[in-house]
Amino acid sequence: MFSYILFDLDGTLSDPKQGICGSVQYALKSFGIDEPDLDRLEPFIGPPLRDSFMRYYDFTPEQAEAAVAKYRERFSVTGKYENTLYPGITVLLHDLEQAGAKLAVASSKPTVYVEDILVHFGIRQYFDIVVGSELDGTRDRKEEVVLEALRQLAQRYGAKPWEVVMVGDRSFDIEGAKAAGTHNIAVAYGYAQPGELEQAGAEIIVRDVQGLRQVLLGGAGHFARQGAGQNGRQDGWQTAGQNVWQNAGQNERQNGWQNARQPGRGAGEEPPVGSSRRYRSSAWQNAGQNAGQGSAAGAWQSAGQGGAAGTWQSARQNAGQNAAAPGGRKLSDKARNFWKAIGMSALAMGTYYMVSIGISMGVLLLAILLSPVLEVFGIGVGEESYNLWMNLANAAATLGAFAACFGIWHKQMAFKPQKSIDGLSVVPMVILAAASAVGMNGLLNVIELYRYSPTFQEISQIQFDTPIWLGILSYGILAPLGEEVVFRGVVYGQLKKVMKVPAAIVLSGLAFGLFHGNLVQAVYATVIGVLLALVYELYGTLAAPMVFHSVANLFVYIVLDLTSFGDAFLTPAACIFFLVISAVSVIMMYKLQKKQA
Repeated sequence: MFSYILFDLDGTLSDPKQGICGSVQYALKSFGIDEPDLDRLEPFIGPPLRDSFMRYYDFTPEQAEAAVAKYRERFSVTGKYENTLYPGITVLLHDLEQAGAKLAVASSKPTVYVEDILVHFGIRQYFDIVVGSELDGTRDRKEEVVLEALRQLAQRYGAKPWEVVMVGDRSFDIEGAKAAGTHNIAVAYGYAQPGELEQAGAEIIVRDVQGLRQVLLGGAGHFARQGAGQNGRQDGWQTAGQNVWQNAGQNERQNGWQNARQPGRGAGEEPPVGSSRRYRSSAWQNAGQNAGQGSAAGAWQSAGQGGAAGTWQSARQNAGQNAAAPGGRKLSDKARNFWKAIGMSALAMGTYYMVSIGISMGVLLLAILLSPVLEVFGIGVGEESYNLWMNLANAAATLGAFAACFGIWHKQMAFKPQKSIDGLSVVPMVILAAASAVGMNGLLNVIELYRYSPTFQEISQIQFDTPIWLGILSYGILAPLGEEVVFRGVVYGQLKKVMKVPAAIVLSGLAFGLFHGNLVQAVYATVIGVLLALVYELYGTLAAPMVFHSVANLFVYIVLDLTSFGDAFLTPAACIFFLVISAVSVIMMYKLQKKQA
C-alpha cells in the first residue's frame, strides 16, 4: 500500500453539489442571471471558481472576482454544510490510518472552508496535513496545491513524490498529480465529464468507494504482490480489474462488462450513488462500448500503457511494511488522536514554562555575578531594585520562550489571514478587548477574590512596580506574542483537530487560565482566553488575538495603574457597564466578521 495518500475533497470525499451549485446560483442572481437547474452548474465543482465564471458565463476577470465574493456570502454561512460524505469514506479513512498511511487533503477550495467541512463531518483527525487555496486567489491551481502538500509531507516525514498517490475525481486532480510527480487514482463517482478521466491519463479509475478501498487497502496490496512486475494487461491489470471493478462484473474479458451491457443499464436503471446524473449514464454507455474490445483499452487505456511495474513500484516496495491489524491498538483511533493533541498542547505549555524559568533564573544569576560592575554604573542589584530585576528577567524570559515556541511550532499556525476580514468588525473587537479586560478586573475586585490569593497580590505588586517603558514592552507586547503562539497557535490549533470548535475554544481558554497558577488570574485568563480563541477562529490569523491581547493588557496597565482615576473603573456600576459593553461588542464583532468570512 502507499504510505502517503492525498485526497481531493469535493467529489472524492464528499458530494458538495447542493452547497456549491446553490452558491453559484446565488452569485449569478446578483448579475441578473437566473439558473434554476442546479445540474447545469455541476461543471463548477472542482475547478477554480474564477476560471469557471469566465469560462461558462463569459465574465471578465473583474466580474469573476465579484462573483466569487457573492458566492462566498452564501457558501461561508450555509453552503459549506450542504454537503454529504460518500458512504464508506469514514470507515476507509479510519482503516487507512490504522494501516499506517499518512493522509492529507489537497483541495482547490480555500483552506479555511476545507478545515470547517472536515471538522463538521468529524474526519479532521484522520488527516496529518490539510492544504487548500488562499482566499485572495493564490494557490488555486491543483498542481500548486499538490506541490505544497508534497512539500509539507517531505518536511514532516521525508516523503518522496513517487511514494505518494493523489486520489481525485476530475482531470485537474490527475494533471496536478502528474505535474508533481506522484501517482494518481481517479474516482468515477464524482463530477468528471464523460471520458475526462481517461483523457487525462488516470493510472487507475475506480467506480465507487468500495473499489477505492480495494486499491488502497486490499487491491493495491494484492496487486503489488501478484501483479507487479508482470508488465502487461493480461496478468497485471487483470488483478487490478477484479479488485477495482468487482461490482461491475468481475473480469471484463470473461463477462464483457456484464452489468454495463445488461439491457437498460446506463439508460434506464439507476447508476452508482454519488456520481452526477449526466455523467453516470454516459459512463455506463462508455463501459459497454469498451467491453467488447476484449481489453482494457477504454477505461483502462492509461493503466495499460504504464504497466504494473512502474505505476505501482512504490506500492510493491511499501506493501506489508506499514500494515497494522485494525483491531490491534488498545485505544480507539479517535481517543489516540485526542491524547496526541493533548500531549502536543502540554508539550508546548511545558516548553514555554521551562524556557521562561530557565531564562529568568539566568538573568537574575547574571545580575548577581555582575553586581560589582553594575554598581559602578549606578545600577543596584539589592533589595530596593528587586522588582525591577524581576520585570527585566520576565521580559527576557517571555521573549526567549516566544522565540523557542515560535521556532518549533510556527508552521502549524495561521499568520496570513485565512478569511476575508471585515474592517468594520475590528472596531467592536478592539472595544471588546478593552471593555472585557476592565470589566473582569472590576468584577474580581467587587467580589474581592484577591483575598483568597496571596500569590496574586505578590505578582501584582511586582508587575505594576516597573518603569512605564518596561511595563509596556513586557505586558503590552512580549506577553501577547508569546502566549498567543502557545495557547492559540498550538493549544487551540491542536484541540480544534479533535473536537468541535466551541469545545476547543472553551478548553483552550481553561488551559490558558490554569497556566497562570493562581485563583484570580485563572478566572480572569480563562474568560479572556475564551474570547481570544473566538477571535482567532473568526479572523483566521494569529495576528487578531495578538492585537486583542495587547489592547487588553495595555488598557488595564495604563488605565488602572497609571491614571489617578483608575479606581473609578473598579466600582460595581463601572463593572456592569463594561460587561454590558463587552456583550454588545462580541455580538457585533461576530455578526460582522461571520458575514464577511
